[in-house]
Amino acid sequence: MPFQVFRRHRRKMLAALAILAMFAFVLADSLPRLFNDYARPTMVDRVVVEMGGREVRTSDLEQLRIERIRANYVLSQLALRLGGMPLVPYFNPPPFGPTDDAAMVDAMLLERKADAMGIPRTPDLARNWIFEQARMQHELYRNLQPTLPAFDPIDLAEQLQIIFNQAFGREMTEESFLAEVSDQVRILQTLELLSQSMDTPLDAFDVYRDRLVEIESRYVSFPVNDFLDKVGSPDEQTLRDFFEEYKDRLPDPTTGRVGFKIPRRVKVEYLTLGLNAIDLLREQIRGEPLEQEIRDAEGFEEDVLEQYRTEVQEREAARFAQALPVNPFAAPEDGEGVELSYPVEYEREYLAGVIDQRVQERLRDRLEDLFEPVKESMSVFSDDIGGDFDSIQTGLESSVDRERLPNLEEVFRGSDSAQSLIEVLGNADRSDEAISFVRIGLTRALADPVTFEELIDPQGIPEFWKDYLALARLEWANAPYRLLRNVQHLTRTVEGIERPDSTTPTQFGAFADVMFEENSPLFDPREFTDPEGRRYLVWKTLDLPETSRTFEQMPEGLVESLWRRTEARTLATEAAEALASRIRKETDEGGIPSDTLDRIATEEGLVTRSTGPRRRIESNNAFSPIDPSEELRDAMFGLGDSGENGVAVASDRRGDSVLVLAFYGRADSSVGRDVLATSGIDFQNVLSNLPFFMQSDVDRATEMNRVESVIDYLRKEAGIDPNWTPETPGRG
Repeated sequence: MPFQVFRRHRRKMLAALAILAMFAFVLADSLPRLFNDYARPTMVDRVVVEMGGREVRTSDLEQLRIERIRANYVLSQLALRLGGMPLVPYFNPPPFGPTDDAAMVDAMLLERKADAMGIPRTPDLARNWIFEQARMQHELYRNLQPTLPAFDPIDLAEQLQIIFNQAFGREMTEESFLAEVSDQVRILQTLELLSQSMDTPLDAFDVYRDRLVEIESRYVSFPVNDFLDKVGSPDEQTLRDFFEEYKDRLPDPTTGRVGFKIPRRVKVEYLTLGLNAIDLLREQIRGEPLEQEIRDAEGFEEDVLEQYRTEVQEREAARFAQALPVNPFAAPEDGEGVELSYPVEYEREYLAGVIDQRVQERLRDRLEDLFEPVKESMSVFSDDIGGDFDSIQTGLESSVDRERLPNLEEVFRGSDSAQSLIEVLGNADRSDEAISFVRIGLTRALADPVTFEELIDPQGIPEFWKDYLALARLEWANAPYRLLRNVQHLTRTVEGIERPDSTTPTQFGAFADVMFEENSPLFDPREFTDPEGRRYLVWKTLDLPETSRTFEQMPEGLVESLWRRTEARTLATEAAEALASRIRKETDEGGIPSDTLDRIATEEGLVTRSTGPRRRIESNNAFSPIDPSEELRDAMFGLGDSGENGVAVASDRRGDSVLVLAFYGRADSSVGRDVLATSGIDFQNVLSNLPFFMQSDVDRATEMNRVESVIDYLRKEAGIDPNWTPETPGRG
């Protein structure tokens, strides 16, 4: 299309170009002398920031910016090559960072700091840094793909020479270019020195070992329940002493920790609109004449054309960014330009997208209409009691008068907005995936969705959770599966009536965080959505703090139940320690402890199992059927080849079993071994990869925080607000 414009006006354009060519030929030699020192760049030399009482202008940043652009370009072209063709880059672009004004101001601060610290500016600094970084990256690639060729410094030097000559060979020498690169390296090194952690090579080795070293052990499990019958009957004083020891400690059934302090409890009531109800609402909306409404709206065709033009411009700009600095689709000021028209297929795509958006908007409005009567009743109730919640917040006991609370279910079903939905749903309206109401008491531990993986069990709720529910006075220890699944869906929700975007989960409040937030109000209706799209309206009717009770106030049999499990765990531990001691004693010099474990277990009629090759970083599920605690992980991955360290004793996460672990084998998985052996870790391989493992994932996150802290400090030192951002220059 740009060529059509040229053809229509070619005579006038060729004549104009001829005149311009003659003008340039005549004045080419005289124009520079004519303007001489009065020549100025078209960009205004504006003030960017004040640094140490002095104005820093765009011209002050320009040389550093140009250096970074050149260095970023050349280094981003260097790559590991296979058969002469670039395979993967050695440096992720841009290697030295962005070139906007804020980045350049920070670079100037770091450059001054590098001068103060005496970091040299030499071509050798840049040359050595480039080759060392490329070599380490090359070795990392080879660990991932051992068939790649070894690092070739000559090949890298040739690449560097060719790229430099093609890009800047006529503008500067190699030494001056490397000197510029050294400026950027100094900035990086200064930032690294100021923000470095106290990690040591030993820390790096620990990370390497956790990620790549596999341990396999044989084990025998001693279940605590097998020792309950061996526990005697306690007298009252024994139980009282046991209670006194743990009366002020909160229980934690996820770890088996004993405690008799009553945890914080809340009671919630909630309305659920399940997947069937949501789908029905969505289909009702789609049955409305949405497409015709959108087409009849004023400016529909202009909106489609504008969206189409924007997409075409973005696509062409990305495609021709280097070859065509001016967008050929932009209309010139004289009104002559390329007329765009959208195809029918694009209009259909545009309509589909707008309809989806309209459906979501109307679905949100329908949900608001459905929830509004309930919200209104809550508001009226709050006004009636005048905020006097103390009169009803006295406990979860059945003796508390609840008559003053409005019936949420009656309010909803009696509203006009819900009637049409209820009628269409028919007999299914009270199912979990249609409309359901639940009133239930929770603690912070029970509000965790992971908890329900343990509670939803074919054999019912485990005993240790039943004890916890009894302690918290929550009457749902024998709750049906349907209720548990319903509550589990609720605990997985995030606040908001829109379906959460999985890419930005941090902007939403999780259910437990919202409900158990300190001083979160009662009778405050909150809307939630779970990952599948169910919608919830939740309000809290009770919020009771942690409290302690006397021995006499404990539920009958609870103290004895926990005492018996504690005693049984002690007996299981003693049995495990006795077996471990015998294994250590009977293991031959240089023998494998697991062989001794297998032999003794056969003699004693015990069952041995294998953990399989495991890495420390693996999730708990990988260790199934073991539910590993941190103590068990430490024990397993601290096993030695033989002797005292070849056997260890540890409990699982909840203390349900005590395990005897015996070393079987160790392998460094980074070198591709398929079979475990006692030869151990390939230390030469470790040393070559140590720089890569100097940081764990958490360390990288904390390093980013340290870098930000260094920049904040340097800005403050120069009299710049740490939160400063450069102003966007206006158009002249």
